[in-house]
Amino acid sequence: MFRKTMEVKGIPQWVPDSYPAFPIRSSEPLRMFLSMATSIHGYERGMIPLLQDVFENRPTQAAGYLEVLKETIM
Repeated sequence: MFRKTMEVKGIPQWVPDSYPAFPIRSSEPLRMFLSMATSIHGYERGMIPLLQDVFENRPTQAAGYLEVLKETIM
């Protein structure tokens, strides 16, 4: 933070301190959240299994979120 003049505690070492930023053509909170989460966790090995795990007992809901995510990033 502040051009690395301030130490930030509690952030895991694996989180990059720089990244390419891509604009998102959406103002919908769900699409923005899914895009943000995908940028951190990844898509195929991150968000797909994560959403399936979170909604293990609600596969239809998981499929709905995955479809929204696919539409958003593709």
